[in-house]
Amino acid sequence: MVISQKSILGSLAGVTRRVTLVTDPTYSTSTGSWLVNGLDADKQQWQIDLTVLPPGITKNLIKAGQQWFIERGTTYNRLFKYVGELDTSTTRYQNPGDLLVGSGLATANVLPVGSEGQVLVVRNGTPTWVTISGIS
Repeated sequence: MVISQKSILGSLAGVTRRVTLVTDPTYSTSTGSWLVNGLDADKQQWQIDLTVLPPGITKNLIKAGQQWFIERGTTYNRLFKYVGELDTSTTRYQNPGDLLVGSGLATANVLPVGSEGQVLVVRNGTPTWVTISGIS
């Protein structure tokens, strides 16, 4: 029986594997997306696309050394479930009203919530809180 390469790849869709990430997220100019690499128990390397992430997960939470289950999509591998306890303290937005603001290519900083009576405006392309008289 001859099995085509296409049918083998198609049969991998939905398969999950446990991998240890060996790289931090990096931007690939060839694919136009953020990627990480992981190794499974057989030391087989898996390239994982970070375009679609599990709910509540951001790229700044993904680090080399973490263990994840990955799922094979139709054309790419994606993170599926984290193995262990994820440290969300690196997000630094712990107050209600804090905002994530893009600060570069797929990076973000936290803009703390403004004070009472302030409004959010954009100055020179940067969001900032200002006080406007007559607003209370």
